[in-house]
Amino acid sequence: MSLFGYFIVTRHDQPLTELPSIRRLCTEGQYDLSPGEACEPRADGEWGFLQVLGGWGLNVIDLAEETGAPALSVYVIESAIGIVEADIPGGSWWSACLNPADALRVWNFPPEKAGTVEATTALAVQWAVAAGLTPDPEAVAAAVNRHVGPFGEGAMAFLRGLGFDF
Repeated sequence: MSLFGYFIVTRHDQPLTELPSIRRLCTEGQYDLSPGEACEPRADGEWGFLQVLGGWGLNVIDLAEETGAPALSVYVIESAIGIVEADIPGGSWWSACLNPADALRVWNFPPEKAGTVEATTALAVQWAVAAGLTPDPEAVAAAVNRHVGPFGEGAMAFLRGLGFDF
């Protein structure tokens, strides 16, 4: 069995499932995919975490606008790679992949979309610092370089490396 779906973090004073972009993700199917199923909400202080199994079409820029706070998502494809998108309100959006070697070799992602371990780590650490977190660059790099895993272990290691404790 393979994991498909989102790992989502942002600051918000209400449950993340109440945000319009999350409600759309969990009620509207796209491209012949069923809507996502929200599960495992967690918190780390002001930060909320939500895992959504399946679904497609979350726009992290919308999420950051809805919350007025930094937002990050990891969309896991077949337990192998994770497409990371992050934004800070005001326009510092970026995207790259966890497990970029497989994104290039197995999934034929263009190099500029997959990124490299070094470039993705730098972007992620910059985002975390701007979001007020204390990242561990070595832990981030190790998570970027690994297979995501059937339970999202790599995505959770990435979030821990950024400074979250979910």
